[in-house]
Amino acid sequence: MVRVEVRDGAGNAVNNKFVRLLFQETDASGNPAAGDTVSDGYTDNTGMISFHVTPGTYALRIGDNYYYNIAVRSGEITTASGTP
Repeated sequence: MVRVEVRDGAGNAVNNKFVRLLFQETDASGNPAAGDTVSDGYTDNTGMISFHVTPGTYALRIGDNYYYNIAVRSGEITTASGTP
């Protein structure tokens, strides 16, 4: 499972923020790149959203920002935080 928490610059929860989880790929230069969408949705009133996915490495998009190397391991909860 990937649990995402979105907060603003002051540390307040951001609700109703669109978040997309994507497969992570590698571009021609060997850098991480976003692949196809796995799942997406909006944060709740606590700024949280969770995705139930299989183990692997994912990319995350919050607003115009991408976060890479989100590692998901079997039996663990991966937590990612970001600001929009």
